[in-house]
Amino acid sequence: MCHGSKVFAQWEGSPYDPAIPVLTEAQIDELPSRLALSEAQRATVREILAEHARQSQLLHERLTALREEYRSLAAKVRSQGADDLRSGDGVARQGALVMRRILDQVDEIHGLAEKSRSLIAETLSTEQREAFEQILIERRRVCTLARGVRFSGEGVDVTEVVKQCDLSPAAVSEMSGILEVYVSQLDELLVRRNRMEIGRERAQYEHLIGRGLGEIESETAEGVAALKQLPPHATHEQVLAVVASVNAAAHRRQMESVRAEEPLVAIHRRIRDLNRETIDLLASRLPADDGREIANRFLSDAYPRVYAPLQIDGWVDKVLMLELTNRQREGIANAISGYYDPVCTRLNEELRVLIDREEQSWMDARLNRLDPMIRTRQTEIIEQRRAAQVYLRELVWPMLSEQQQSEVGYPEVSSH
Repeated sequence: MCHGSKVFAQWEGSPYDPAIPVLTEAQIDELPSRLALSEAQRATVREILAEHARQSQLLHERLTALREEYRSLAAKVRSQGADDLRSGDGVARQGALVMRRILDQVDEIHGLAEKSRSLIAETLSTEQREAFEQILIERRRVCTLARGVRFSGEGVDVTEVVKQCDLSPAAVSEMSGILEVYVSQLDELLVRRNRMEIGRERAQYEHLIGRGLGEIESETAEGVAALKQLPPHATHEQVLAVVASVNAAAHRRQMESVRAEEPLVAIHRRIRDLNRETIDLLASRLPADDGREIANRFLSDAYPRVYAPLQIDGWVDKVLMLELTNRQREGIANAISGYYDPVCTRLNEELRVLIDREEQSWMDARLNRLDPMIRTRQTEIIEQRRAAQVYLRELVWPMLSEQQQSEVGYPEVSSH
């Protein structure tokens, strides 16, 4: 039986999460205008959403009670010092049955949401249904794109990147056709990815339920059973042979599990690639400055570990807001452009490439065969970036007067 605090933790990053709304709050507010609803249609939609909210609240209350029951059973297992992997005993069986009811409850919540969306669609004209379908596509992108991502940039919504950039109306118009194609292709991939992710997650829970009911034997139990089959005076070589056989069987199962994920991982990778390809295409169609802005914003969202502002950056911004002499301003600008920016640009690019290498080697990572030098070099780069921040601080600090130093303070620089 798994610990209650962990067994459902992955819901928060999964398309199976029962907290995913029937529609986003913004979409509900915009429905009347976006669908041009008549007064009668508005009243019907309000009734559908009100009834959905009432039933959804009841279902979520039952789900909360069931999860608390499961946590209590898990706490009981721990308090008794029992083996979490034991199957078929009283507490484990109870936990498995509660987990089954939890899954049924989650399915009912998702089913209610689908039913409510279908009821709304039934009130609409053909033209309105086409507009509503676009709202559902938008909901799927907003609510699930960033869930369960495996590759940097996979969870970035390119349409949001465009909105965040300060682009001219002409530039936005130039991109509209590209974005329409992107939204359509992305949705097809999201439907497939979400379906496969939910199936994978359900299979994991079904395995846990089978273990709890004693229908599936754990690897530990299989190993113990195999050792018990040995004669009373088994030789050391015989014991080692059994252990090797058990380990080989476990390795085969692990390989089968990893290979079974390959089609799903391929879809995750394709979403990442679609995002990159679309950004590249958009950047190539825009003026140089706009193209750089959209490409850089995508990189910042795709690789927050790499491109998030460093501690020294905010401090330098405060320094530049001071009343500086021309000599001070020139000296600080030279320190930044002549040393800090080139060093960080080179280190950030290398770190991004290493992250891509690590993600592309997902199978090796799952099998604990990832080249350790990848992680080692990432750590080295992070330390070198810290050293670059310290060096910039030591260049700029003496350029400031005591009054200016007191205004901005002496910045601390950590490894992050």
